[in-house]
Amino acid sequence: MPKALVIPLELNGDGTFLTTTDPARILRQRITDLLATSRWERVMRPEHGCDLEGFLFTNVINHLLATKATEIQTTLTNSLTYGSIASVRLNPILQETGIEAAIMVEVLFRVYEGGDIQMVSATIDSPLNEGSS
Repeated sequence: MPKALVIPLELNGDGTFLTTTDPARILRQRITDLLATSRWERVMRPEHGCDLEGFLFTNVINHLLATKATEIQTTLTNSLTYGSIASVRLNPILQETGIEAAIMVEVLFRVYEGGDIQMVSATIDSPLNEGSS
């Protein structure tokens, strides 16, 4: 099993960065990284990421949500070296005015074939809504 840095970064008592070999934690960190990264954000890896922030400025239509969820599932499946993605769900989070404020992404995954399903959820907030209550 690969060894990876623990995110957010933590220091051991000896001043080195904390690492983990827990496959579920590593997979969870990789999924979160892909969800939080926009395409072309990484110069040497332009295909890395899921482009969720750009998705916030489109009209939320069920058909579009399903299409984007399929695209995200394909990106995650192609980017991960182990584990499997069971499903991806996108749910809009509405403000009191009924306007979309954010998108809740839920990724269900398995570390091993036939293993327990685990979930990563992330809320992608519009830059226009950041800092508002």
